[in-house]
Amino acid sequence: MTNKPDELPPLPMRTVATALPDSMIDQLDAIRRNDDDLPSRSAIIREAVTMYLELHAMPPQITMAICDMIQTARMIAETADEIGEAQGTA
Repeated sequence: MTNKPDELPPLPMRTVATALPDSMIDQLDAIRRNDDDLPSRSAIIREAVTMYLELHAMPPQITMAICDMIQTARMIAETADEIGEAQGTA
């Protein structure tokens, strides 16, 4: 296979098969639908793995700070859901 002059050669890749819970697939699909060019599930998973690897390549203090921020965001979202349910708006 020949590449066009403006294309990069393909990266060596291996297929990895893994089972994911339905809820996780639903969340991935929701993220995909919000993207203008509707990336494939594989592209979204590759992006998530890339972000994970980049996160763990950072100094531990930065990684811990980011993890703390994510945990705080989850707690805020759960609290907002609980408030919405209590008010009957969820």
